[in-house]
Amino acid sequence: MPNASSAPRHGRVLLATAGSRGDVEPFFGLAAVLQEAGHEVRVAAPDDPIPGEGIDVASLGVSFRRLASMTQESRNGLRAFREQIRPAMSIMLARVVDTAMSWQPDIIVFHPKLLTVPVVAERLGIPALDVGFTPVLSPTREFPAPGVASRSLGAVGNRLSYRAVTLGERLFAADIRAARRRLGLPSSRRVASPAGSLIAVSPTLRPRPADWPSTTHLTGDWPAPPAPSALSPAVREFLSALIHRCGGGVWGVGTEKMPLLIWDNGCW
Repeated sequence: MPNASSAPRHGRVLLATAGSRGDVEPFFGLAAVLQEAGHEVRVAAPDDPIPGEGIDVASLGVSFRRLASMTQESRNGLRAFREQIRPAMSIMLARVVDTAMSWQPDIIVFHPKLLTVPVVAERLGIPALDVGFTPVLSPTREFPAPGVASRSLGAVGNRLSYRAVTLGERLFAADIRAARRRLGLPSSRRVASPAGSLIAVSPTLRPRPADWPSTTHLTGDWPAPPAPSALSPAVREFLSALIHRCGGGVWGVGTEKMPLLIWDNGCW
């Protein structure tokens, strides 16, 4: 019979994310898995429709859907940043601190947009793990930062390219300093390093670089939680006509008149 020390410890996990659907849904997928494992989970997220059911959600006070609509209507990028994006980020950076301080989690797993999470983690004395859905957070000599360069810049250039990703810290330095003052921490211009990084990319697609630190983990994809309700009969009928089996283990997507994707040969 296992003793108490060998039993798994169920903790209180705060998942904090900001952004559009691709930034938010994976966190709810992780929340569902953690809840099933017996952990107490809360997700701090934007005020947009959420996937899944039965997950405790704390509002970050901003709708990214509405924010994206407003910024798309603006023809002046600098003005949109000054009048819309920056105020919205300031709200979220303050809200995530409030959520963590009031809920007192044991660990925070967070999207790197939420630059004040390492500050509140420092105040609470708990680990914080940042999350990347592309490997832009952990510098390596093997390839450049995605989105910065499309081909190798050489070992030194590849590693230096990751500095461009961290420039966002400077845009919200005032919010970081304000969070430190609120929490009674010494002033600092830099964001504290997380305890570790979770890269939600399959090692089949991107093998783990040899020079990544041991605290950086390739976790594979984080699927979104299943839809909260059953499909309507109309949708089910549409999908049954769209996705069908052609025989012999072959599957196809599309219709007989308009095939979109075929597995193997002999379909249609």
